[in-house]
Amino acid sequence: MSTFSRDSISKQGHLLIGGKVYDAKAYGMGDHPGGKVLLTQLGRDATDVFRTFHPDAVYEQLANFYIGDLESSNEPAADPFTLAIRKLDEKFRHEGFYETSHVFYACIQLITLSLLVAAGVGLKYFGHTIVGVLVSAVFLALFFQQSGWLAHDYAHAQVFNSSALNAVGGMIWGPCAQGLSVQWWKRKHNTHHSTPNVHGSDPDIDTAPFLAWSDNALEMFADVSDAELKTMFAKVLFTHQVFAYFPLLTFARLMWSYASLRTDFGKDSKATLGQRAALLFHWTWVIALSTIAPTVALRVLFLVASMGLSGQFLALVFALNHNGMEIFSRAQWSASAQGFFELQVRTGRDITPTLLGEWFSGGLGQQVSHHLFPRMPRHNYAVVQPLVKALCAEHGVPYHQTGFFQGTGEVLGRLNQVAGSARSMLKETKKVL
Repeated sequence: MSTFSRDSISKQGHLLIGGKVYDAKAYGMGDHPGGKVLLTQLGRDATDVFRTFHPDAVYEQLANFYIGDLESSNEPAADPFTLAIRKLDEKFRHEGFYETSHVFYACIQLITLSLLVAAGVGLKYFGHTIVGVLVSAVFLALFFQQSGWLAHDYAHAQVFNSSALNAVGGMIWGPCAQGLSVQWWKRKHNTHHSTPNVHGSDPDIDTAPFLAWSDNALEMFADVSDAELKTMFAKVLFTHQVFAYFPLLTFARLMWSYASLRTDFGKDSKATLGQRAALLFHWTWVIALSTIAPTVALRVLFLVASMGLSGQFLALVFALNHNGMEIFSRAQWSASAQGFFELQVRTGRDITPTLLGEWFSGGLGQQVSHHLFPRMPRHNYAVVQPLVKALCAEHGVPYHQTGFFQGTGEVLGRLNQVAGSARSMLKETKKVL
């Protein structure tokens, strides 16, 4: 069997996992269940990425792509922080931190269903008033948001050891309850986890032409003429994006819903018949629920308000997770010696935990712990967080935790900083014109 140097692995785009080399590019472009996320790790040491996202049984499938070994070297297997996190992960696995409390998830699911019931009851008894419709819309928006967190947990295999049961739970709480495509979510979210805040790789920071999270995003105008650049800046609102931020969040769920429908019903869709039926079922019951209100105007108000509010509720949490944190270009990440785990810590923001905050955010306020151990049930994140924080301090890896409102301020501050860069570019353009 062949041996490969790290340089040849990088140039040929092979996959390095645990000292073994795999040729999996074709699989990553085609049948890989997680989507094309595999392609983000070609040419790199993907040992920790693979271990983080897959159960042990998947190593048997990986063997089908084995082509050789990494050549012998005096280089250490990994940096000290990576080795420390691996050791901590083994400790968590041994001590049962990956075991799910089914009582916890039963309670969360009952609470989530009660929000839907509250929305229906509110419409039935108070749906003849604008206030009644709006309050009911708040309950439905929270139901959508909490359904999203549950679908997220099932998709990360946090709830059951059985992939089949997790898939069923993901279908129920994802496309059926929340109305977002499984295929769209896999393609977007898995790639985000593999390369968070890497410009050009992480789809969660690819929000142009609406928002720019780093000066890297302004490079999209490099090949635009000076005259066109002046017009485009005014059009995409980059120069004043801090003021557009909250209004834009209102449309977040609408855009994700559109992307989901396009993913599952587009001509190149790989969605199954069941996945498509689940999305259609979602919109059927949502529209049917709105008909409890007595007039068309109140029904439209209910639908628009619930969509807009759920976008706010979802995106407020998403933005706090990574926005405003360190961002790398692809070149910086490729040249970086830091490992997968350090990238997760540097680009993530934890929110000081409270009972209400942890429920509202679906546990994602502990974003660093989630990114380090995504298959760990969310109810254990607050327990492991102090250990993660201590380990980061020991190895000099910057760990960031703040409050909800302080974190939101940091997000707005980053938007304002990038807007300042955009305004400077616009001033230079005016000088040329």
